[in-house]
Amino acid sequence: MRIQRLRISGFGPFAESVDLDFAALNDAGLFLLAGSNGAGKSSILDAVCFALYAAVPGERNTARRFRSDHAAPDQAPTVELEATFAEGTYRVVRTAAWERPKRRGTGTTTQQATVSVSRRVGDEWRPVTSRLDEAGQLITRLVGMNLTQFCQVVILPQGRFQAFLQATATERQALLQQLFHTGRFQRVEGWLREHRLALRRTSLEHETAVAEVVNRISEVAGAAVPAPESDPLAWAAGLCDDLSAVRAAADRRSAEAVRAEARTRAALESGRDVAARLARLEAARAEQASLRATAPEIEAVAARVDRARRAAQVAVLTPLVEAREAAQAAATEARDAATGRLATALGSAPDDPTAHRDVLRAAVQRFHALVPRSDEAQALRDEQAAIVAALDALDTRCGALESSDVEAVISTLAAQQDAAHDARLALPDVRLEIDERRALLRAHDQVESLAPAHAQAVSALAVATAQALDAREVWLAVREARIDGMAAELAGALAVGADCPVCGSHDHPHPARPHHDAPDAEAERVALRAVDDANAVQHAHDQQVRELATALEQARALAGETSIAELRSGLTSLRARTTELEGIVDRGAEAAPALAAARERRGREAEERQAVRERSASLREGRDRVAQQLAVLDAKLAEALAGTPYSDARTAHDETARMLTEVEAALRAEGDLVAAVRSLAEASGARLVAALEAGFDSVAEAEAALLRPVEIEQHVRDLDRHSGRLTAVARQLADPALQDLDDLAAPDVAALEAEHLTSEETRAAAVADAETQRRRLSRLDALLTDLAGRHADWEPVRSDLEVAQHLSAFCEGKAPDNRWQIQLSAYVVAWRLSQVADAANLRLAVLTSGRYSLEHTDLRGAGERRGGMTLVVRDEWTGVTRDPVTLSGGESFVVALALALGLADVITAEAGGAALQTLFVDEGFGMLDATSLDLVMDTLDSLRESGRTVGVVSHVAEMRSRIPVQVLVDKPRDHGPSTVRLRA
Repeated sequence: MRIQRLRISGFGPFAESVDLDFAALNDAGLFLLAGSNGAGKSSILDAVCFALYAAVPGERNTARRFRSDHAAPDQAPTVELEATFAEGTYRVVRTAAWERPKRRGTGTTTQQATVSVSRRVGDEWRPVTSRLDEAGQLITRLVGMNLTQFCQVVILPQGRFQAFLQATATERQALLQQLFHTGRFQRVEGWLREHRLALRRTSLEHETAVAEVVNRISEVAGAAVPAPESDPLAWAAGLCDDLSAVRAAADRRSAEAVRAEARTRAALESGRDVAARLARLEAARAEQASLRATAPEIEAVAARVDRARRAAQVAVLTPLVEAREAAQAAATEARDAATGRLATALGSAPDDPTAHRDVLRAAVQRFHALVPRSDEAQALRDEQAAIVAALDALDTRCGALESSDVEAVISTLAAQQDAAHDARLALPDVRLEIDERRALLRAHDQVESLAPAHAQAVSALAVATAQALDAREVWLAVREARIDGMAAELAGALAVGADCPVCGSHDHPHPARPHHDAPDAEAERVALRAVDDANAVQHAHDQQVRELATALEQARALAGETSIAELRSGLTSLRARTTELEGIVDRGAEAAPALAAARERRGREAEERQAVRERSASLREGRDRVAQQLAVLDAKLAEALAGTPYSDARTAHDETARMLTEVEAALRAEGDLVAAVRSLAEASGARLVAALEAGFDSVAEAEAALLRPVEIEQHVRDLDRHSGRLTAVARQLADPALQDLDDLAAPDVAALEAEHLTSEETRAAAVADAETQRRRLSRLDALLTDLAGRHADWEPVRSDLEVAQHLSAFCEGKAPDNRWQIQLSAYVVAWRLSQVADAANLRLAVLTSGRYSLEHTDLRGAGERRGGMTLVVRDEWTGVTRDPVTLSGGESFVVALALALGLADVITAEAGGAALQTLFVDEGFGMLDATSLDLVMDTLDSLRESGRTVGVVSHVAEMRSRIPVQVLVDKPRDHGPSTVRLRA
């Protein structure tokens, strides 16, 4: 990969667009990226990484603050990169997610990240993809490595490759695992470990199952559990043989007890039979005597039942007689009531009701013919009254219409509409002036709040700066003290019989002893971390001061010269004016529908006045016509009713019809009474005949012999019971089993029961014991079979577990035959580390004039639990190997640079030999002496000679004289955005 062009806009410290054409840089082969601290040198490398991977190297990526604080509000953080790969030239345009101002209203909204990848075909760029996921996959394939590998091969980040040199074995292993993707070997170790644990759990389950069966066998047999080393199968088989003999003896005792119990049971049953037959004979004879003594009473009951049954034949006619007596009484009462109503209706009862009925029928017919004319006259009177009422209502409505106020209402509402129109035109200007004054007030508020915050931030920056300087002094003191006590530190790492890293001797008669408060490597790392933390805090406070200063300046410019009191006074007046105008507009809006309604009402009232006049004329004509018709009908009705006590035809008809109804009702009631008397006489005669035929002299005698059905049923049941008992007793006395018992003596049943109970208890105990022994033996046989099966299932699991335990322990570096006690994944990483060391030594031989070389050893270093990850530096001048931490600052830089370049060579080969023609080295060259700097520059020149473009990031002044082609990053004094310029 060779970078052709880089454009940065709104990214990091660069607010304006920065355009770097790498054509001149590629021609030179070696260029310097220079600038003061914090100017943004590393941000250019961050932009390259962001364009390719949407991320930046190291811890800065966790903050995800890509957008420049100096960028315009609507400016997106954008990076554009053109680079040539093996497949061609591509252009990547990527923007980070950022908060942009809303297009409508106030506030901000999140603008999502975007990417666009194009490929040069001839003289034009053809789009490839604009999807984030597809772009990431494409760029990773084009570059041939991921972000971590890229930062170790193309961008050698500041301080990180020297940290790799001095890292612990664990830290070095973790980094190499990430770079060389050795996770599959860790997954193999994990699978073996999980497989071993799974087999161990399965084996424990089988062992538990076998132990459970052994415990159950011990419980069933009543024997102790065997020793763990004994054979459980042989132990269980012996218990089965012993229990078989016990069962045979129990079966013999059970058979003898069963035979003895059968003999006593037969004797008991015979004695109980004789005693039962004697008891039955005595009971039958006593019951027969008792039944014969109650015979007279039974015969009297039978006679009483016979009379009651005959009397019941007469009693069935009594309800009929009673019903007809009630009917005769009701008919008499109805006849008397009808006669009374008739006398009331006529004034007196007529001598001949039938003749009076005929006269009334003729009168009803005559008055019925006059009813329609009377109804017609009443309808005309109702119509006449309705017309008069309608005329009165129309006169009232006409007066109301003449006095309407609709014209005055229309005039008032029209005036409100005109005022609302004028207010609506004035409102926008007033509101605009209010918004302007509010903006000025907000600016004043920001000035008041930002001024103390800015002063406080400046104070905090001063404190942070002092703390950073103090932390650096502490670190330098710790480092100096550690260097002074380095002999004691080296002595602490000596092992008995091991070679001394300084003199090479394996005898250590007087090793140096550390002072009680001498710092070690960890103390120095802690102090260095404190320096880094203090620098980060100082940078954060510096950023805050610049942000607050910019915001304060903008707020003061916006606030202007107008005072807050003037602004608030004017704002109050404008708000009152706005309220007044809005009220006028609201009243005008409310008046609009009322005005339309008033105008519509005026039209309706005019139409209604005309309709009222026309309706009144029509009603007066109808009133005169109805009066004429009513006079004619009234004359005809008066003539027809002359000579009658009635003035109205319908009243005459209704009264005559009512009197006719009463006469007809009286005649019907008299006929019903005659029929009821005749029916009662017939029913009484039939009941008397039935009593004589049943053998009674009168109806009263028959009623006296009656019994209730319940009493008859009870007497019948008594008779049947007596007869049945006589029959049953006779049958019992005739039973052959009760014959010839007079000469037999009663047996002693109690003695026989006691003897049988004793034999029964003996039999039950013997049978229970035999059954218990049988079940124990059956259960023991089943458990023996279960034990054999579970033991057979356990055997292959134990065999597999032994193999898995040995293989897992070997891969984890815990097996005795793993001589270096190294894990499989660590072994692979150690092999990769040996490759890196070999590649680094090619560079280191040049950089150190053959003095130093890196050696990879499988031995465990001080404090390491596993071997294989230790790097030592061999000094060819003395022939002694040294820990990398004992190197000086310049030596550490040189060795670390060689190691980083060697690591880059190995990773490049691992990535498929990708042609990486652009390299950046971001490291402090200021700690090198002139000779070492010459060697380093020669090495970088050799990289250039191999076709690479090498960019060196440094602010050291001497580097500017050594490297003529420079990219200068300037940080302005007014805390503004950084700028970039090219010096060739």
